[in-house]
Amino acid sequence: MLFFINFEQRRITRGNAAFPACERTLFSVERSAISWYNISRDREQGGGTDPMTRDEIIAYAAERYSTDAEWPWDDENFIFRHAGNRKWFAVAKRVPYRRLGIDREGPVDIIDVKCGPLLMDAYRRQPGILPGYHMNKDHWITILLDGTADDALIRELLEISFDLTNGRPKSGGDAARSHTNRG
Repeated sequence: MLFFINFEQRRITRGNAAFPACERTLFSVERSAISWYNISRDREQGGGTDPMTRDEIIAYAAERYSTDAEWPWDDENFIFRHAGNRKWFAVAKRVPYRRLGIDREGPVDIIDVKCGPLLMDAYRRQPGILPGYHMNKDHWITILLDGTADDALIRELLEISFDLTNGRPKSGGDAARSHTNRG
């Protein structure tokens, strides 16, 4: 699927259809294009590291987003959420490969992140990226943490998910009260 992006007119065109695009979508598209270029360049230059582990993702989220992993169900599955609005931006799980439709034995660590629908198809074409497991497949994607998805792509998708879920704080919170009490 090929999209043409007109940053001046804030429009995204696919075939004969044109869609208005908000600034956040255009920024995500532009940043993603830069990320894909850097990933491709690194692969050509022989770059690459060991697969990003769950512990590394927890450390990265703590440093980058100032959030700690929460373990609401068990010791194998955790979430990251915004401090202000409490929305999830990532869900990490350990599931059998076969539940993901992959003909392979054993479990795999995955992380689900939110992704804009306009970028969904392009990201799903990347190695290690699948439709969201146990999530809305129109808005979430699953990243395999077994080395098939590049670390830079994982970080990029976490950033996009963080941005997409960083809305207003839930009503009733301290932030909501201070906003309404402006004098």
